[in-house]
Amino acid sequence: MRVVAFATVVLVCTFTYMEFDQVGQNTPWQLIWNTDRLFKKEVYMPQFPCVGAIPGEDEDLFCLNRTELLPDFKNPCWKDQNGTISCLPYFHLIGSDKCGSTDLFNRITHHPDVETCSCVLGKEATYWSWFRYGIVHKSMRRHHLTFADYINMFRKASVSIKAYAVDDYHPKVVGDGTPMDFWDFRGWTRIPQNRGLQEPLVLTPHLMRHVYKYMKFLLIFRNPIDRLYSDYYFMNYGRSPESFHDHVILSVWMMKKCIRENSVRTCMFSTKMYHHLPTRLHIGCYSVFLKEWLSVFPREDFLILRTEDYKANAWGTLSDVFKFLSLPPLNVTAMDNLAQLKKQHETKSKRNALDMKNSTRRILHDFYAEYNKELADILNDDKFLWET
Repeated sequence: MRVVAFATVVLVCTFTYMEFDQVGQNTPWQLIWNTDRLFKKEVYMPQFPCVGAIPGEDEDLFCLNRTELLPDFKNPCWKDQNGTISCLPYFHLIGSDKCGSTDLFNRITHHPDVETCSCVLGKEATYWSWFRYGIVHKSMRRHHLTFADYINMFRKASVSIKAYAVDDYHPKVVGDGTPMDFWDFRGWTRIPQNRGLQEPLVLTPHLMRHVYKYMKFLLIFRNPIDRLYSDYYFMNYGRSPESFHDHVILSVWMMKKCIRENSVRTCMFSTKMYHHLPTRLHIGCYSVFLKEWLSVFPREDFLILRTEDYKANAWGTLSDVFKFLSLPPLNVTAMDNLAQLKKQHETKSKRNALDMKNSTRRILHDFYAEYNKELADILNDDKFLWET
């Protein structure tokens, strides 16, 4: 296989700014200035060449080239040939489902420097994991979104970002809060660089790494047992602790059987498994997916939270988030108001549900134990064992 490689020396100082053009072949990257990582020289070697998509595949993002972005914008923005300002997200809240990501994102967007996208709930572009491949949960749609379509989701935010300036600097930002982006890699067979492979070489993190030189990622994880029970009701897989118990037994058996016969990655990223599992058991195996992200982006690019801590101390969690995103701190009154906002997107059917059976909880505890241990080891934090 012919590999195209090129190097760019980066002198570091704000966020990375890029412009994207569709081209037939990769060309050398332009010098990028970044003010977040002071004077750190870095050589960027794109891992994969532009090969172009064939029927049955989707747009080859490795055929997109970065060019210079606007240095007086905090958010990654650039000027089109017609003079229009376009922007991409400054941060991604990538997961996970039924862990409070919608509520957290809603509070983040109440910060005066954060705009919303023209997305589901003002939050979920669903491009990277679903719409790019024509996926909508277990369905396929004929229209697949292009990267240009994704940029258009931030068109309204771009106008607001441009309109507000302090001393000729534009401090506002916008984010993408799609929780499926963390774990749903089912579209991997439609990525041109995976052509003919039995397991993926390229996944969402690689595509984002090509598009974004640097990115700020937020993740919020919940005890996977409680996450699954909430998800079960939210996704209408069932309506009782008894049906949940039966479906958990079947899901665990199916997943363990698949892993005995295949690799963990094959089973966790499988369209077939997703369609046949009676619960979305695999989403709670956080370590499997996190390893994929950390193999591409450095740990410092992630702020990883727990739902339980957020629920106990929303004020403190939001302070950590704003600091991580380099957003100006809010005064005590504003923070109190944020912390007291009504909870968003709570699963109403789950709120009225009976408690999970203890026997079901024990089965799930045993199943998730190895994944929780791996997650706690990766993060060097035993809180992610969820043992207390």
